[in-house]
Amino acid sequence: MCEKLSTNSGVISSGVISIGLVIAFLVCQDDLFYSFQGDFFDRLQAAQILTSVLLIIGVVKGKYKFYIPWMISTLLLAYGLLYNTVVIRFEEMVYRIIYILIGGYLICALNGAYNSFEEMRNANQPNAVVESEKLPTYRPPDEKAYTIDI
Repeated sequence: MCEKLSTNSGVISSGVISIGLVIAFLVCQDDLFYSFQGDFFDRLQAAQILTSVLLIIGVVKGKYKFYIPWMISTLLLAYGLLYNTVVIRFEEMVYRIIYILIGGYLICALNGAYNSFEEMRNANQPNAVVESEKLPTYRPPDEKAYTIDI
């Protein structure tokens, strides 16, 4: 599954799905999520929406540097979800399972986006060979060059 997320359509779908997940968290915030995460998690969710838009723009325009903010915010979001699974004691096990599944998907999406980022970055680097790095070719000495006429 993670290999399919390395393609352009997979990276775009990861951005769209992360926007959808954040919107779902914001809708459910009054009931469950607001009392547990606090102010930092709210700002992180807003940053996740903005960086997901940057990710989609980066894929469409072929600019690999637009991937970096999304990768950072996704890593923080996945860490926050998995941290809340371990630290916060939910009354029902369903919430822990949901957090683990969403965190796992975000890590797979992060891996796919990173692989795509590396492919684009390596494709844009020039493959020039410097003259000093080439091995010298061996030519036997010319006999006429060393003769001295007296």
